[in-house]
Amino acid sequence: MSYIKTNWQNKPNQSTPINAANLNHIEDGISNTYPVILYDNDEGSSSTITLSDNVSNYNFIEIYYFKDLNQIVSSKIYNPNGKAATLGSVTFYDNKLFLRAAIVDISETTITWRAKDIGWGTVSTSGNTISKEQVFKICQVIGYKY
Repeated sequence: MSYIKTNWQNKPNQSTPINAANLNHIEDGISNTYPVILYDNDEGSSSTITLSDNVSNYNFIEIYYFKDLNQIVSSKIYNPNGKAATLGSVTFYDNKLFLRAAIVDISETTITWRAKDIGWGTVSTSGNTISKEQVFKICQVIGYKY
């Protein structure tokens, strides 16, 4: 829900009184602009993630994840409840192009990895490689309401 601004009037006009309802409206508007940490784990997890709140309460979430070299990557998902999201990264290192991808399902208070949709590959002049190995770990999920 978007914030509806109050057009405040000076006294003696009484159409915009300073009262609990109006002050709480301001507080709600301010609190909805701050992100909420729904999951936080420095070690990261490649298992199902349980969130502290239902993603349907947020306009979008941001999933932070890292791969084997501890490089943090993030993906933003708009209106996330009931969606599948692709987490991915591309790295060029030692004359090789590393492509990594995984699909997760987002539902209410969980993020679940799709085991069949996880993998990585390398592309180089000496040959290409493909693997189904899981290389990502989710370390943080942040919800945004605005």
